[in-house]
Amino acid sequence: MRHLPLFFLLLACGSPAPPPAAELAGQPAVVAAPVAMAADSVAVATAPKDTLPAEPTAPVSMENARPKRTASMRDEGCVEHMDGSSAEVRAVLYVRPADMSSREKDLESTLASAWMLAKQGAPVSIACDFEGGTSREHIHMPDTLDVRLEYFANCSARKPHTVQQYRVWRTAEDGTGWRMR
Repeated sequence: MRHLPLFFLLLACGSPAPPPAAELAGQPAVVAAPVAMAADSVAVATAPKDTLPAEPTAPVSMENARPKRTASMRDEGCVEHMDGSSAEVRAVLYVRPADMSSREKDLESTLASAWMLAKQGAPVSIACDFEGGTSREHIHMPDTLDVRLEYFANCSARKPHTVQQYRVWRTAEDGTGWRMR
């Protein structure tokens, strides 16, 4: 019996509130009225039986309902990317094995980008000279950076067809030098 008042409270909360009957700020109340239509006022278009499309004879399976994936659809959404730290960078690149020679011209810019990525993620410390009133920022980068380039034929490939490893370093002219490992 102790739960009976709680039941009535829940029952009272579940019923919808009645709509407001008074006008608000001088605006007339809006009342929805049902719309009646005569049955003869609606025209139904019918087509002759010979122009209707033929019904399918066999059930359509989901494999036949979906369009076939073409090579361009499989490669849609492929994004070449680099990830790593200040010690090592891994780059994922998409190129077919037959087109590898065309990517050789991009190698220098890819390795320079890998160096910049590692430099941006490197730890930084500040050395202060309190007596002289100066401070210097030190970026802690290794002398050489290991870069691993993995070439995949397309997005759906599970393993790279070519893996190249390089060593990259900063030159005296603030550029990048590199050699294959």
